[in-house]
Order: sequence, then structure tokens, then C-alpha cells
Amino acid sequence: MLDLGYKRYVAQGGDWGSMITRIIGQHHSENVRGVHVNLVAFDPLNVLKQPLLFLQALLPNFWPERAGLSLMNSMKDYTVDGNGYFKIQSTRPQTVAYALSDSPVALLGWVHEKLLHWTDSYPWTEDEVLTWISIYWFSRAGPGASVQTYFEAVHPSPEWNGKAADARMWDWTNAPLGISQFPKDIVGIPSILTRTLGRIVFEKFHDRGGHFAAWETPDLLVADVREMYGQKGDWHNA
Repeated sequence: MLDLGYKRYVAQGGDWGSMITRIIGQHHSENVRGVHVNLVAFDPLNVLKQPLLFLQALLPNFWPERAGLSLMNSMKDYTVDGNGYFKIQSTRPQTVAYALSDSPVALLGWVHEKLLHWTDSYPWTEDEVLTWISIYWFSRAGPGASVQTYFEAVHPSPEWNGKAADARMWDWTNAPLGISQFPKDIVGIPSILTRTLGRIVFEKFHDRGGHFAAWETPDLLVADVREMYGQKGDWHNA
């Protein structure tokens, strides 16, 4: 952004974008005016770093919203029965890359399953699915490049300019932080635990939508971004 001439800017992201924009907020808060994300989790060790928050978390009355608790159940289900793809892509990415780069059917099966299971009964059309698959298949780097992100994120190395700190994906973000959560996302947390992520200036739980909010429910996500970054948003004073 600095190379483009923007000395002050804001950021928004979901999925990997959620982690990337928050890391930008960690390392470049002098330039990033605010960060908004639509996927969040937490590191239990970070709760221990905030004694008051830890004590509050032990009290049932500090877990008020059903939406947050429901998202934690989703995170449990995802951890137990939904993240096999993450484990293989973060440990043996090239094995998957060969299959995805060799067979359009393998790529379709690998991606389409996520489109179905991570959305809130979204009515995917054939054209939409083929558009998503085509982005992978016809990209210059090829489908295999997409899985490499997982390996590099959990195996920092000077070889790709990775740093150990980059693996701390759920650490404190210095820039003002806004969060939107959707009921059918793969992970999520209650409000009390979002306080481990940064200075919360905007937060909303929605009653529809899933992991691909920018595609499924763009009306809700755009409204949140406008509300947070608008003239009346609390982030101006953060």
C-alpha cells in the first residue's frame, strides 16, 4: 500500500485474509487505521495473558450470546471432523498439489465439498462453481499453489521470508479491530474471547451466512464494513 502511495489505509479479510489483515495490523499499525475480519478463533494461551479476562471467562454470566456459543460448537466439530484437508496441506502439500494440478475432477471434488459444507444452504449454480474452479485451474501458478499457503503458515522459514512470529495467527492486533461473525462459518468465538485479539471497535453476530460471507451475503458484510469505517464508527477514536 505504501508503494501505491497510501500512507494510511484500512483492511478487510476473511479466511486466510482474516489472519493476514490482522498480522498487517500487528506489524504496521502506524499505517493501518483499522482492520475488519469475518473469521475469528483464539489461542487459549492468550486468555491466560489477561488475568481479568480469564477470571470473567470462568463465570457463566459472561457468556451471554447464543451465537458465540453456537460458533464454538462449530469450531469443535470442525476440529474433530472437518479439518483433514488442513492437516495434509500443512504437512504434505505437494502430495495434494500433484492431484489438483493433474485432474480437473480432483480439483472440483476438493473445492466443491468446501463450498457445500461451509455455506448456509447457499444455492450454488453450475456457473458459480465452475467460476471458482477456473480461478484455480487457469491461474498462472496453478492449483497446487493454493495448498502451499498452509505449509508455509505453520512452518516459518527464511527460505520464503517466513518468521516465527507469523505463526502466531491469533495474537493481539494493534490496529483497531472490527469483527463480523456468521452462523455457518467453520469457526467462531463469543464476544468475551474476541477480547484476546485486539481493541474491539465493532462487533456483530449475524443470523444467516457462512464461511464465504463476501459471496453468500455481501449485503451484510458490506453494511458492516460501511458501519465500522463510516464517519460515526467508534474506530475513529480508538
